[in-house]
Amino acid sequence: MTASYHINRYSKDVKHLEIFLSDRSAQDHGTQIPQTALSLVLVHAQKECYHKSLRAVCSTPKKCGKVLKMEVLMSEMIQREGTVNLTEGTPIKQIIRFMLPLVLGDSFQLLYQLADSVIVGRSLGSSALAALGCSASFQALVFSFGIYLTGGFSVILAQRVGAGDREAVQNSFSACIRLSLIASLAITVALLVLTKPILVLLRIAPEIFDDAYRYVLILFCGSPFVFLYNMLSNALRSCGDSRSPLFFLIICSVTNIVLDYLCVVLMQAGVAGAAWATVFSQALSVLLCALFIRRYCVASKLFAPLPSGEIRAHLVCGIAQGLQHVYVEIGNILVQATANGLGTTVIGAVAAAQRIRGLNMLPLFCMSRAVSFYTAQNYGAGKRERIYPGIRATCLITVLTSGIMGFINYALGDRLLALLLVNAPEAVALAHTYLKFTGATLFLLGFMLIFLNAVQGCGGTKAPLLCGIGEMLMSIITAFVLIPRLGFLGLCVANPLAWFVSLLPVYVAFTRSAARKLC
Repeated sequence: MTASYHINRYSKDVKHLEIFLSDRSAQDHGTQIPQTALSLVLVHAQKECYHKSLRAVCSTPKKCGKVLKMEVLMSEMIQREGTVNLTEGTPIKQIIRFMLPLVLGDSFQLLYQLADSVIVGRSLGSSALAALGCSASFQALVFSFGIYLTGGFSVILAQRVGAGDREAVQNSFSACIRLSLIASLAITVALLVLTKPILVLLRIAPEIFDDAYRYVLILFCGSPFVFLYNMLSNALRSCGDSRSPLFFLIICSVTNIVLDYLCVVLMQAGVAGAAWATVFSQALSVLLCALFIRRYCVASKLFAPLPSGEIRAHLVCGIAQGLQHVYVEIGNILVQATANGLGTTVIGAVAAAQRIRGLNMLPLFCMSRAVSFYTAQNYGAGKRERIYPGIRATCLITVLTSGIMGFINYALGDRLLALLLVNAPEAVALAHTYLKFTGATLFLLGFMLIFLNAVQGCGGTKAPLLCGIGEMLMSIITAFVLIPRLGFLGLCVANPLAWFVSLLPVYVAFTRSAARKLC
């Protein structure tokens, strides 16, 4: 379409809107504006005329009133190109549309993690790869807490976006950013003191301890970037925009791969070079996301005074999600510490298998994250009857996806692992066995994640905490009973058992909510 068409279309829309408002002014003075009036401007206005038409509407306060201005700004946020309105349309179609950018974004993240492993493994050897993987559970504990803490904050934000309350959205966004900044700085300071003692408790082999400590310490210095990026990207996703964070992740991933090659291969900076490459790319993604939000997001007043109880509401939801994953990762740390006693070969095998396992889990995690935002928006909008059909459809997709991933693990797992474990047939065989157990039980993880995120999207906190505690208890049993008695086989069954136990409380909580018509 030509620019002249848009200008004519824009002029007609504003004229129709002014006529409509003048007819309504005698009755309610413009304080009750039906959606049909907004659609005259918002549906047809495009490209450069889109923002022009919005400015024109907001420049006539006598006719539009404060309520209309609020609704127009909310519509700008929800209807901006690239966003998905999760409160309208076929549930599974909207969830998949929202999920696809998440899958692509997380795929690029895993690709640069795999590239990191390939570059380090081929350039520095299997001992360097073991240095990267021996503290994986400790890294996951820290970063998972940050990711899910900010994810809990964004649940409140998504509920308010669904409700269409712009002022509440503004307050929620401000609270999210403040809490994320404070939490990230406090955790970084604590990590600078606690990292070395915790690595000692993990019983890392002396020959790789120095490399492992150097690598983890540098990563933790960049932890504020992880917190802030996840908060900013979740703020966009809460508004239905999962596409924009994808672009930032692509740039971050490509930058990380290039810097890995420069630092590790050309500059020969060792595992520390790989860590610095990761930190720099994460900082770049935060910068890009912040600039984008400043340009397009209506929630711009970060440090305005907040209503009483605003911080507490976000903390309750955020801490519940963060603690749930802390419990999970504490259990994983215990399993990791026990596994580290099985030898360097097993450590390298598990580290490589977990890289491939991440590809298996990727669509399941992305599906569950989409369910979280879908549930939160519909819960906030009062459209709770839409939640159950979306959950049922995603469960069916989970079964199909898990079957495909299990077949790939069985048929191609050894070939993929050979790319990471060069000239190490024994390690490849062990890692392939680990992947077979993972592939056969992935559906349990998928169901657990879907019901967990559905309950969290509705604001539930008790069942997710029980979920995390159950998984931690199974990890403790694995660390102190199964691995000492079964060895590597006990390590293989650790995750499937934990997934099954943690599924039970969130499934019961969701079904009870559905029976009470809360979902």
